Amino acid sequence: MLEARNLECTRGDHVLFSNLDFSLEAGELVHLRGSNGSGKTSLLRTLC
Repeated sequence: MLEARNLECTRGDHVLFSNLDFSLEAGELVHLRGSNGSGKTSLLRTLC
């Protein structure tokens, strides 16, 4: 199980995401979508 609660990521003065909550059970997948610079890679790096 992967569980994230109240994640936030900023770049300088720009908030990429905040108050992000989610959980994944074993075998579940997540599909990240968004425009360039929206924080997809930053989210993955934060989780690592």
